Amino acid sequence: MTLLESLTELTDDSDVVLYECRICGVKFSEDVDECRECGFEEVAYYEW
Repeated sequence: MTLLESLTELTDDSDVVLYECRICGVKFSEDVDECRECGFEEVAYYEW
């Protein structure tokens, strides 16, 4: 079983969303306009 399959199984088919700064890698649980750590304005959005 792959990591993605394991995560999907754990979430009971709910969507999992992650926001991550493209520069420093800090992760956020909600959408932000800029990184609170480094101030970079591009935050990646991942949904699985």
